[in-house]
Amino acid sequence: MKIVKTLFGDFFTAIFTLFWLSFSLGQLQRFQLSGNIAFYLHDILISIFVIGFLWQQKKSIFKSKNIWRDNKLEISFLIWIFLGMIIGLIESRVGIKSFLYLFRLIDYGIFVFALTQLKIKYPPYLGFIFAGSLISIWGLWQYFVMPDVRFLNIFGWDNHYYRLISTLFDPAFTGIVLVITLGLWQRLAKK
Repeated sequence: MKIVKTLFGDFFTAIFTLFWLSFSLGQLQRFQLSGNIAFYLHDILISIFVIGFLWQQKKSIFKSKNIWRDNKLEISFLIWIFLGMIIGLIESRVGIKSFLYLFRLIDYGIFVFALTQLKIKYPPYLGFIFAGSLISIWGLWQYFVMPDVRFLNIFGWDNHYYRLISTLFDPAFTGIVLVITLGLWQRLAKK
């Protein structure tokens, strides 16, 4: 019961835990809207987290001059990108996909900022250990039960035969996540 209370103790901790759980599902949580536009469940969870953070902090963030002064480089960068995209839209060089990437950039940036401001009931690296461990479990299951995943080629993925691709469907990204997870496990063991 103590673990459940730690993982889902308040709104932000619960969304953060669900984020790591959905992150571990990799490509299995992908929603394809059109041929080249897709979003993931963790994108929705990050947006909910950000909306909750902005709602909670609405008075202090938007009325404080320190936020605007302290983050003028980031705000200038986003304005510069947005103006460039408007010019590209006028010249028919930019489509809706570019604006979706800009929204994702802003959303993820606020998410990271919110994590530095809020008190989550457990350290973020423990969430990565949790997600990385789940990815390794899914990967081992995939490697031993279904080592031939060349059939995914018809869906646009690379041919892989006897490679651990896990839920990320890519051995290189899976390897990166597993190495980082192993390093974090070692950090946890030293404490």
